[in-house]
Amino acid sequence: LVSVAGAMRDDDRKITFFPLLKKTLSAIHGEIGIDAASAAMKNREMFKTNTYLGVDIDLEALKKGLAKDQNPNTFGLLANITQLDKLPSSCADLVVSTNTLAHLPPHEICSTVQNLMRLTQKNGTTVLQLVLNESFDPVVQLAKDTFHRVKIVFYQNRLSYAYEKFFEHQGDLGYHSLASARIFKLLSYLISRPEFLTCGHRGSNRQALIILSQKKSPTEQQRLELSQFHQVADRLYRLN
Repeated sequence: LVSVAGAMRDDDRKITFFPLLKKTLSAIHGEIGIDAASAAMKNREMFKTNTYLGVDIDLEALKKGLAKDQNPNTFGLLANITQLDKLPSSCADLVVSTNTLAHLPPHEICSTVQNLMRLTQKNGTTVLQLVLNESFDPVVQLAKDTFHRVKIVFYQNRLSYAYEKFFEHQGDLGYHSLASARIFKLLSYLISRPEFLTCGHRGSNRQALIILSQKKSPTEQQRLELSQFHQVADRLYRLN
């Protein structure tokens, strides 16, 4: 799923997940892409939609992301992803949530996922990163109830998990002085290979990427108008 050269880039932050996410998003186009809990918009470059909307509760992180990306079609929305009811249904071609759902209280995960899926239009795609815990099966069932196509890619076996926990710094591998050395990038590439052989099986993996498409009962597509929300700064809005 990723070349040796790609696996050894400085900005690879998870030895399997980020190459997997990049490959997945590279094939998804459309008008609007929503990055739910985007932080400083680290996933921005992976989005191929015409417009990117980073949603997060951290105002400073959103400002940092917008300062880094001067694209006029990049926007920030200050909001809690558990409270996106004011966003119109079926307004986005792509809705992505990574590194977030596992940190929510268990009772909020399914309702949050349901709302994210609500935002996805009929021919759109929802991409979710989930930890294999007690919330996983209910979310998968909800996904199957909502979409015709549900693809699950399992990853992060025990070896890669141990490697990431040893080397990561604030969730990123590339910023660790040792992990950025060429020999350790090569090591991370070699460790990631077995994961791509077992990505179709739950087994001893710890996480999964779920790709959902073809909604079963889509609502009429609605237009997302950021101008209806309070503007905080250039290209930055507040939902509530």
